Amino acid sequence: SSGINAEYGGFILVMTASAISGLRWVLSQILLQRDSLGLSNTLEFVYHVEPVMAISILPLALGMEGSEMVLSTEFIMADQHQSLWVLFVVIAGAFLALMLTFSEYLLLSKQLLHYKQAA
Repeated sequence: SSGINAEYGGFILVMTASAISGLRWVLSQILLQRDSLGLSNTLEFVYHVEPVMAISILPLALGMEGSEMVLSTEFIMADQHQSLWVLFVVIAGAFLALMLTFSEYLLLSKQLLHYKQAA
């Protein structure tokens, strides 16, 4: 029979990530609606929220990747060209993630503007 070979741990991680992403959107919208917090500017909102997001995912990343990755000297002992390439890839990925988050909150704040005008 042709069954699907599934990794249940991966399935649970994907479903959990989807649920937490929805929760993040709802909580972000609640924060953006509160004018008393002064977070109506998207860039300011990302500035305050990103460190919390990074700290909250750090234990999961360390648990999944393990201390071998953090303590690995493979990239430190490599030649300078490879080290610079790895540094570039990491910075480029971080920049793309930041811009994705910024665009998500920009979209969310624009939707709030339409909702406020409708009310």
